[in-house]
Amino acid sequence: MAHRLFTYGTLMDRDTMEGLLEHSAGVARPAILAGYQSYPSAYGYPYILPVQEGAVEGVLWSGLSDEDLLRTDEYEGILDESPMYFRKSITLDVDGQPVEAWVYVGIPEAFTDVSVDFEPLATKEIPANVDMYALVDFLNDTLKDKGLLFGVRKNGETMTISIYEV
Repeated sequence: MAHRLFTYGTLMDRDTMEGLLEHSAGVARPAILAGYQSYPSAYGYPYILPVQEGAVEGVLWSGLSDEDLLRTDEYEGILDESPMYFRKSITLDVDGQPVEAWVYVGIPEAFTDVSVDFEPLATKEIPANVDMYALVDFLNDTLKDKGLLFGVRKNGETMTISIYEV
């Protein structure tokens, strides 16, 4: 069965997605998920929660296999003992048309302890660029052991990069 997956964080990056799937990820289409809001986490990657007036910009991947979804499930940790996300079927907007897809939604309890009162050392607003997700992944992989975490959040035409000390 072919699946669609809406991504709004690190899996928006083609190289990250194809590295995970170990094959071409196909066409990535811009999409908007209404009724949710994206939040930065102290872990350096975003999560979404339902918010009536919210909207999240992201990428829709199509033609994914059952095995591809299992790989993304593992990547997002939904099978972990204490998962931070769950996968949910949603309807989103692609070029003005409703489309059914899967999305990974944050489990509020998994993020509350680290997100509340977790102030960044510095933030910088820059023009939006999907390559920033790959850069933030690289920085987090490289500098986590040094006590630094990086977050990125898309705000329409801009992105906010944050640096946290942990």
